[in-house]
Amino acid sequence: MDYEEEQEMEAEALQAILMDSIQMVDGNSNYTIDIVPFQEEEEENFVGVKLHVKLPEKYPDEAPGVEVESTKGLSPNSLEEVQQLVKDFIEEQLTDNPSTPIMYMLVESVREWLLSNNVKGDDGSAWSSMMKREAAKKKEEEAEKEQYEEQMEKITIGETEEKERLLLKARSEGTPCTKENFEIWKEKFMQEMERLKKEKQESGGKENAQELKEEKDRAERKTGYEMFQDKTNSIDITMLSGETEDEEGVGDFDESLYLDGDDDDLDDLDFEDDDDDNEDEEEGDEDDI
Repeated sequence: MDYEEEQEMEAEALQAILMDSIQMVDGNSNYTIDIVPFQEEEEENFVGVKLHVKLPEKYPDEAPGVEVESTKGLSPNSLEEVQQLVKDFIEEQLTDNPSTPIMYMLVESVREWLLSNNVKGDDGSAWSSMMKREAAKKKEEEAEKEQYEEQMEKITIGETEEKERLLLKARSEGTPCTKENFEIWKEKFMQEMERLKKEKQESGGKENAQELKEEKDRAERKTGYEMFQDKTNSIDITMLSGETEDEEGVGDFDESLYLDGDDDDLDDLDFEDDDDDNEDEEEGDEDDI
């Protein structure tokens, strides 16, 4: 492991996150960190500490050196609590997460303690001690409330999952048809039929009359095929009528068109002379031969 590179990367990350709260003293292995309960100015901070950090050459495989200084509102007893917190945290992390940079997690652990003990006038007096006890009690109540809500949520989720499981099981297995189930269903069915019968009787048969009318209309209504057949037959009859009229006109002769006047002129025509002339011509032809 390149310890120098690990320390450099951690120092850069801390500077990016903590910004003005961290001051580099000597390279990447020696710096100080100011910690208060609230980083924003909207909330008031009554307590605060400064961590003096010195990293050994083989950090993070070795424990960092950290000194705690009170910067605001901490009594000697409270400062001692913070120092013990830092010591226990480092030992725990070296055991559970060896070779892992831990400075940011340490800062957040100290900040959480300060947040829980952000009491005005922590000077070791009876009043400040009372305020600390109230703050600790409030924190404990909030933790218990949160734990209770988590448990209730788990119970609710468990009940919901159990209901879904039983529902899926019932759907897959179905409802067994027993004599008792059948009798229950039959009773409900007969009650429903009786109710419908009474409703029809109270309506005075209007519904039945309407149903009969609709049924009659459906019976008299022609199907698409029947309508098509009627249309086709109508077309055939029309065509046949036209053909008959045409046939009646074929071969008719109207003499009046040709015999309107007298036929005396026709009698005057000399058809016999024409016949004689034709006979003379035929004889002449025979002589020539």
